Amino acid sequence: MAGRRTGDRDSYPWQRPGAWLWIVIVLGFLLRAWLVVFTEGTTDVLIWEGHAAGAIQKSLVGYYHANEKMNHPPFVSSVLAHLGWAGHQMDIPFRICLRAPFALLDAGTALMLLVLFRASRWRFVIAAFYWLSPLTIIYSSYHGNTDSAMAFFLVLTVVLLSRQQVGWAGAVLGMSLWIKLPAVLVLPAIVCWLPRWRARAAFAAVMGLVAVSTYVPVLLDDPGVVVHNVFGYRGEAPINVGGIGAWGVLLAIPDGARKHIVPLFEYAMQHNMWICLLPILLYSWMRRDHCKIDDLGRTIAGVYVIFYALTHYWAFQYFAWAIPFWFFLGWPFTVAATLLAGGYVYLLYWLLCDSPWLIGYWNWNGRPDWPAHVLVLRNLSIALFLISAVTVMTQATIDEVKRRRSGV
Repeated sequence: MAGRRTGDRDSYPWQRPGAWLWIVIVLGFLLRAWLVVFTEGTTDVLIWEGHAAGAIQKSLVGYYHANEKMNHPPFVSSVLAHLGWAGHQMDIPFRICLRAPFALLDAGTALMLLVLFRASRWRFVIAAFYWLSPLTIIYSSYHGNTDSAMAFFLVLTVVLLSRQQVGWAGAVLGMSLWIKLPAVLVLPAIVCWLPRWRARAAFAAVMGLVAVSTYVPVLLDDPGVVVHNVFGYRGEAPINVGGIGAWGVLLAIPDGARKHIVPLFEYAMQHNMWICLLPILLYSWMRRDHCKIDDLGRTIAGVYVIFYALTHYWAFQYFAWAIPFWFFLGWPFTVAATLLAGGYVYLLYWLLCDSPWLIGYWNWNGRPDWPAHVLVLRNLSIALFLISAVTVMTQATIDEVKRRRSGV
């Protein structure tokens, strides 16, 4: 998508900024403002509110000890704790203090997409599509977690790499680890994409130094609790009281049928990290000779597609990490993923809030039986990512075989 050069004149209105783009910008802003100010968010908002209060009352290390479910890195935990404290002093609800910064950061991601796809005639459409995507709106402004920041840092990293600013790119990816850890999944892809060992070493070194810088004070105080709570966290397998799983090929199987594959299910759950990680490493390596910036974007998209297809330790907001990179897989995938996954998440949240405007409390166990249309969209979403993972792995394998046969 990023490879086509714009001509002297763009042929269609959507290929240049105009009134339509301002309408999109205002609409996206209003939807985000509505969700930030007037909705309660998911239970993640309440969890973060507890984390913020605990970090202020007990100190961060003390709270890591008091609550082993506190799995967020020290930097973002401290920032949100003090942001919540400041909001309390000004009588601003915590739900607003938590979500407003990430809603604003989402605007930064849209702008970065304009930069990343600057050579594409579809750049304004891509940015507008992202800005109005139901998933990006929900995750940045409603859900109440930090995952939408990953999209910004990852896109900015690729923008800097497109300008051959390897050190700055490493620093930005390192900064993303101050917020959350999933960016490490793209490290093999970037290292394999970089053409020289010196650049690879520089990128990894800067990333590591920047990443660890905000962990040092807490690691010096009590390394064990940070390793256990933050680095030892591997996600959860969300299953409601009715036995319905939110995501995962095996979790999508009805509870009654799942009992017939208990050994397979238990093995997949026990070894899920390696089931996800090994194909990602292999895929990143097989894509090593795809040297254009579009190729890197497609590789990063493929990494997360494989992860979504194979993981069972998952949370809804994990989709936020990779949405900007869906465009590198083409419009058919982008539209299908947005309609299916976006439809699934929105309709489920509507169900759990009992409101199409997402007003009210998000009650995960309040609806033990999900209606057919939600289950169908969930299953189609899982199928889409599974088929897409098989497709990108197959194409990478074919390319690798051709490379070996040609002696390259």
